[in-house]
Amino acid sequence: EALTWSLTQFPAIKKVSIRVEGKPLDQLPKQKTPIGSGRDRKDGINLEIAENINMQNAVPITLYFRGEPSMGGASYEVPVTRMVGNEGDIVKQTLAQLISGPQGGSQLYSSILPDTKVLGVSQNGGKLVVNFSEELIRFSENATPSNEVVQAIRRSLKEKNEVKEMSYRDWE
Repeated sequence: EALTWSLTQFPAIKKVSIRVEGKPLDQLPKQKTPIGSGRDRKDGINLEIAENINMQNAVPITLYFRGEPSMGGASYEVPVTRMVGNEGDIVKQTLAQLISGPQGGSQLYSSILPDTKVLGVSQNGGKLVVNFSEELIRFSENATPSNEVVQAIRRSLKEKNEVKEMSYRDWE
């Protein structure tokens, strides 16, 4: 997963095939997970399954949560692929899952307060506009969302190609 996601961040690389000493690796050695002719971003990373989901009607979304380094230093973003129901607006589902945070037992956390609400989502002139409740900026000194919050939202929405471009003004 890490190798695939690291390499497919570059536009020229769409799929990663793994070879060991020149021979194609068709399945992972320990868990026997089949990898076939290669992996791509659609295969996900750090897979989770949302509660009460019928996997036959599930779709993957990628959410970006924060992790804390064990030896100090800055926090970092971690992509998590969560399987969700294939009904309703994928943008609203992505935002709801992002706000709900990582599943129990995870050492990750959401940059967005869990009582934040999405009050509305609209498309305006090719631009996605998301209206959040004031909890999005509750602890902000300058009444704007933190860079961590903006990046988590931006990256999570861009993964499904629902959002091509966002700017700070989306939250004003």
